[in-house]
Amino acid sequence: MIDLNEWVRMVLLYAHLLFCVVAMGQVFETDLKIALGKTTIKALSQNSVRVGFLLFAMWIYGLAVIYRDTGFGLLAMAEDSKLQLKIMCVTLLSINSLLLHWDSLPAEVKQDNTLAGRGRDKRLRTLKSELIIYISALSLSNWMIAAFIGVSEPLANMGFSTLFKLYLIVQLLTFIIAIIAFLYMNKRLTLLKSEYDASENELKTPGYSAIQSGGTIATGARLTRWYLFNFKMML
Repeated sequence: MIDLNEWVRMVLLYAHLLFCVVAMGQVFETDLKIALGKTTIKALSQNSVRVGFLLFAMWIYGLAVIYRDTGFGLLAMAEDSKLQLKIMCVTLLSINSLLLHWDSLPAEVKQDNTLAGRGRDKRLRTLKSELIIYISALSLSNWMIAAFIGVSEPLANMGFSTLFKLYLIVQLLTFIIAIIAFLYMNKRLTLLKSEYDASENELKTPGYSAIQSGGTIATGARLTRWYLFNFKMML
């Protein structure tokens, strides 16, 4: 008969697994939408917030399971190679989420309409795109590794040094894939940036229209001058 402590552990582990599955689904869906060009920068920012909350919930329930199994005893944790590698993966996932939400995505939406600013933004945007693409690939690989570790009991018999070597091999493959995918994904990110800038400029458009102004020539001239001004600023 299963005692109460085992039931508590199963409930905690099940909740941890549910949050992990939902978060992984969000990450997969986001990467797929970027590749297909079916998302926006605002949607990416909102999704990063959702994944952040899911990741926080994973930490809470995961730490509860670790406390239930080891009591946070350093000796007991040091003997569990699977646990060490999983903590490392989830820590990297957390750092990735912070980098994407607080650094990379804000840099993508930042606008500087000065001549010097446009040149600087173009260079920075390429670097930020490289960072976003690699972080996304790194995040996806760590999610998959963390999930694989969670369901692979035979890995418990392997030492941490062996597991870490396998982890480094996966990360090297991830880096190579990110380099190969850069040109295609950078085009997608550039398109998202252009769509975001266009939407922001539309929000700043004066409230003139042919119907609202009675179609007067003066209003038409004002609109023409306004569009010419913005066209020059974009060059």
